[in-house]
Amino acid sequence: QKEHWVGLFFYTELLQTFYLLRVCDYKAASKHVERLDTAVKNEMERGHRIKELGTELSAVEGTLAQTMLKERERVALAHKQGQLRAQLQALCGYDTLKDVLDYGDKLLLAPPPMHGEWLPRTAVFVLVDLMVVMVSRPKGIFKECGKRIHSGLQLIHGMCC
Repeated sequence: QKEHWVGLFFYTELLQTFYLLRVCDYKAASKHVERLDTAVKNEMERGHRIKELGTELSAVEGTLAQTMLKERERVALAHKQGQLRAQLQALCGYDTLKDVLDYGDKLLLAPPPMHGEWLPRTAVFVLVDLMVVMVSRPKGIFKECGKRIHSGLQLIHGMCC
């Protein structure tokens, strides 16, 4: 169930990375940063897929709301709606469809009884970008650092607006 509680993964990896940076163990910290960076990329892909499924579900529900549908079309659309809802719930790891639709900027930390505890997705992604810059700069990878700083600023500006 690790993929459903990705917030907990980010939380523990961030804590470990902060500690390793504090004690100046940059080699070990860079390994954690690489894991975080890979997880951010995977989470971004998952987020795009969730948005695509949500858009498709909205379109199907809009079509179902039309009164001029034939019975065969209505049954096929209702089946498709059920499939899309199930895919969304499985992809998000939430219990109810209402939670799926509130997916937004949340990284869930744990299953019940802590259900409802989450980390802000955009803030975690910006932190990971900053950590990549911190561990890349001493290696002389300045072009990558510039890209990451720009990426973090774009995420922050997207949050504010």
